[in-house]
Amino acid sequence: MKKSDLLPGHLIIAATLVLIGCKTSEPLDVNEYVWSETQVQSAHVLPCSRILQAVIDLNTWIFRGQGVSAAVIIKDHVYWTGTSGYSEPGKPVDTNMLFNIGSIGKNFLATLILQLAEEGRLSLDDPVAKWGLGSSSIDKNITIRQLLNHTSGIFDWVSHNQSPYRIPYQQIEYEKEWTQEEILVKLGGKPYFSPGNSWHYSTTNYNLLNIIAEKTTGTTVSAEIRNRFLQPLGLDHTISVDVGTTIPSQLNIVHGWFDADGDGENEDISGDSRNWFTSLSPNMMYASAIDLARWSQALYEGRILTETSLGQMLNFHRPASGEPPLTGYGLGTGEITVKGLIRSYGHLGLHYGNMSAMLYLPNFRTSIVVLTNGNNRVFQYVISLNLLIAIALRQVRYFFYLAVLILIFFASSKIWKHKVRSQEK
Repeated sequence: MKKSDLLPGHLIIAATLVLIGCKTSEPLDVNEYVWSETQVQSAHVLPCSRILQAVIDLNTWIFRGQGVSAAVIIKDHVYWTGTSGYSEPGKPVDTNMLFNIGSIGKNFLATLILQLAEEGRLSLDDPVAKWGLGSSSIDKNITIRQLLNHTSGIFDWVSHNQSPYRIPYQQIEYEKEWTQEEILVKLGGKPYFSPGNSWHYSTTNYNLLNIIAEKTTGTTVSAEIRNRFLQPLGLDHTISVDVGTTIPSQLNIVHGWFDADGDGENEDISGDSRNWFTSLSPNMMYASAIDLARWSQALYEGRILTETSLGQMLNFHRPASGEPPLTGYGLGTGEITVKGLIRSYGHLGLHYGNMSAMLYLPNFRTSIVVLTNGNNRVFQYVISLNLLIAIALRQVRYFFYLAVLILIFFASSKIWKHKVRSQEK
């Protein structure tokens, strides 16, 4: 490999390190902030915004990303929100656009379950048999807690060879509305292990939690999330949807891009029906980056759950084998630790045409959200990594400066080297 191959990685390093010299000024109070489009855009003038913007612009150019929307909140103050790339030709991504946040919806559903437990309407140690659940492939003694932290052993329907996520995209029945029975029976499989004996990520766990929540409340999960979380927090650019839900006209859903026909070029797939994946999902949600950062901050700063419930959510099972970059998984919350130096937790999401990361850094009381409208994993991970490191550098300044510098160098160089090798193949 030529030295020039590493130049983009070095440029990323240089842009990120400049953050060390950022000066502070009076931030905006999130509780007094009115989240209109004009005022959200005004967050761009906050300290370091130009450099943070340069980081995502540079990554978008290097990795040929479609588009990205990102947001950072530090200690309940708006710090920055920025975008790069486009939703569709001639229409750049803007900060108010909503992205499909994929499995981050599990985090909202887990929070709902924990609130129901606080209210005494269920117990985390209740067996699924209490709600009439159980079959030859689903042990009736599996508990709600085991569903939440993926220690149930239940087969993941996403991995079934007839799952819409395993067949070619163009063979998917876009208009099909899946029933929960179809998901559990037609896409069921042999358990990975006996309940509580290991760990394996399984979306089926959260389909069961959806059933339990709706039987317990007598209403839909989307209605509960809207009434309990979205409206009280003023998250007007976040929605939880069911099949047939009409997206409010004032909300702008970003266009998703995916190589649908396998020709090596991404196509705009936003015109395809949402019925198939909305009916399959335990909790399908769309959100803007700044709304998702506000949710993260409220949840992990202790304003949604009691201290006891939040402690249970953050009781991580380790290792979270087979799911990089997770190092552990709690109740609807994953843990990500970068080389043991930067610890964060939150959730990741992946769907056709969208990738998402919602991360909270407990040592800095900071939330970082990165949403992209394509499936370029390297692009998504590098931007998330760079923002994590940028915030860590800003907070600790010169503390552990050399260690973090080395980390950035090897992380960026390794990712770029892998990308170049993949292209050569």
